[in-house]
Amino acid sequence: MRILSNIIGAPESRPNRFDEDQNSKDYAIKMGRWAISNGWNSTHVDWLTSIEINKRFWKNDQWVFSEDLEAFFKDDSQQARGRIKVINNFIRPIVEQYRANAIIMDLSFEAEPLSYRAINRREEKLGRLKAFTVVANEFEKYNNNFSDYLRSLLPIGKSESETESMFNAIYTDEFSEAINGLLQYVKDENDLVGKQEIVALDMALAGKATMKYSVYNGELVWDFIPVENHFWDRTAVKYDLSDAMYQGEYYMSSPEFIFEKYNPEEKYKKAIERSASEYGSSADMEHWGRIPIFNVYWTDFEKFTFGYVMDEFGYPYLAKINYVYDNEQTPRYTNDDVIKKELLNESQLKVLDGKDTVDIYCDVIRYVDFIPNEYVVPSNDDVEPISDIVLDYGVLPYQDIENQRFSSVQYPYKSYCWLYYSGEVESPITALINPQRMINRYASVMENIVNNAKGANVFYDKDAVDDEAELLTNMHQSKPVGVRAKRTGVHNIIKEYNPNFEGAMIYQNLVNISKNNMDMIAGMNEPMRGQSTSANQLVGVTQLQIQRASLIQEPYYNAITNIFKQVYETTANVGKRVYSDNERRLAIAVGDRNAKIIRITKDLNLEDFRTFVKRKGNLNDQIAEGDSLLIGLLQMGMLSQTEFADMFGRTTPSQVSKKLRQITALKAEAQRKAAEQQAAQEEQMMQQQSMQQQQMMDQNNEQRALDRDAGIFKEMIKSESKMANNPNQV
Repeated sequence: MRILSNIIGAPESRPNRFDEDQNSKDYAIKMGRWAISNGWNSTHVDWLTSIEINKRFWKNDQWVFSEDLEAFFKDDSQQARGRIKVINNFIRPIVEQYRANAIIMDLSFEAEPLSYRAINRREEKLGRLKAFTVVANEFEKYNNNFSDYLRSLLPIGKSESETESMFNAIYTDEFSEAINGLLQYVKDENDLVGKQEIVALDMALAGKATMKYSVYNGELVWDFIPVENHFWDRTAVKYDLSDAMYQGEYYMSSPEFIFEKYNPEEKYKKAIERSASEYGSSADMEHWGRIPIFNVYWTDFEKFTFGYVMDEFGYPYLAKINYVYDNEQTPRYTNDDVIKKELLNESQLKVLDGKDTVDIYCDVIRYVDFIPNEYVVPSNDDVEPISDIVLDYGVLPYQDIENQRFSSVQYPYKSYCWLYYSGEVESPITALINPQRMINRYASVMENIVNNAKGANVFYDKDAVDDEAELLTNMHQSKPVGVRAKRTGVHNIIKEYNPNFEGAMIYQNLVNISKNNMDMIAGMNEPMRGQSTSANQLVGVTQLQIQRASLIQEPYYNAITNIFKQVYETTANVGKRVYSDNERRLAIAVGDRNAKIIRITKDLNLEDFRTFVKRKGNLNDQIAEGDSLLIGLLQMGMLSQTEFADMFGRTTPSQVSKKLRQITALKAEAQRKAAEQQAAQEEQMMQQQSMQQQQMMDQNNEQRALDRDAGIFKEMIKSESKMANNPNQV
């Protein structure tokens, strides 16, 4: 790729933001030109040059330095030494191993809310369940079935502590689930896994990689930005460049793309078409028929009125007053919602400077998309010369900002550096260039030695040979060779000689030494490549070598992880606002139920999320490890056949652990309910036994009463019979 140089003809000065209309086109173009002229400085051009060198060495084009071409291949008289350009590329396999490991690297993510609202939601639900526990216990005193009915509907126990234990086992934040579903949707739609490879390549060759988000047709879109196209404020000190005053990029665009995306005025369309056609053959341009567009972003400020209002949980909350948020028609909070200063505490009054409301300057990101006049070809038909063509400008919509931190606005670019100091970026490959050059030189000298060497032969004394032709014929036919030595011996007459390759072997040893040095710099060794140094080498020694090499490589993979961590955090914090404004796409992304959750909270101040990204190995290896874990759990009886079949072949160890905890919690809850049912059944059986015993006692008493009555009746009959037989008996 050719490096664009001298983009802005002369250094630009930064406009005074208090003297300019910050919403004007003129202000936007001044800031854009200032950012380009300062960002595209000598340090940046030197870095682009080093990237070009690194890429050429990676692509096997390694004889690029004049000192290699002139001093090495020619002598002092500028005559060729007879050497050729030999390349023994050790940089390529190092880069490919870096890239391959990044391709199979699995980045798992999980978002959790940062604000106190999540804690309040949890405590509110727990408090409600504890209240129902008290109600159920009260009704239980009256032997009322309503307490059993409540426990069948709600996860409540016999006591508040039991209810809290049950709640901790089963509670999940619904809003967090919805956001994690949104992360998965954006990940799949933008093929973020596939972008790991190109991010890894830029990180290896340039020491930095960049992703960028934009909103197009209601979707959050993530694009990879080629490292050569991105420029930034070189006074930034953070590895993620988030403290830069400005950032930007350029890309080569066709006129039809510009017309479709921006729809500029007719005179600008003609100028763009003319410039793309006529200026396409310039030495600074790489693509014919295209013209560069610059997107420039910078941190700016706006004045907002703030005051304390009551949030949905009844807590004072510092919010913007009379401010209309994106895609809302009316202010969320007005002066009528402001809490009077008499009701605020000392720290809150300090924020407001003792007033009901206060004006605060907050960070915002402004942008301009334009074509510098240096690339606009003038026309004789133009009444007024066309200078910079401004395509779009203003305040960046859907800014990445935390609600509780008004000066935390983030750029749409998500970058990270392998090594960054004093505005300079270093790559893992830069330190390998000079050793690779020496290897190529050694290889060229070795080739020259071998090329000039001859086969084995003999030399002989011509004065001792009568017929030289006969001698050569006999030697070629392997016949005995006779010479006249006058009885003095033949040991000095004919002697064999061989070419000397010791010089070539010396250079081969130098090649091996340089290669080992490159491996040490890059954190590579035989165990890392799956090779063994010795059949007798202990496993512990091999593991130690791998660990030491991994420590050297760790900053590389950590940089890639940090880029995607920023990507997922921005997706959580920006994506929820983007998709909340497009309910149809939101429902497709996260499902109707989760979409409803996000819509409910849209009327509130949407909370901030932190995303945790964990780096794992190859997904297939993780699934194989998960299957092994599942088999063990099945053998121990901790999983049923149905649960085993559902998870086998598609779950990682972490997913198995999470599922196991869910199963254990469900089983514990099932056991608790089973124990309650068993206790209820036992109590019912005892009541039935008691009733049966009472019935038996009643029956026995009744039988005894009947027997007594029968005995009395018999006695009465006997008495009456006696009286009937002896009527005269008194």
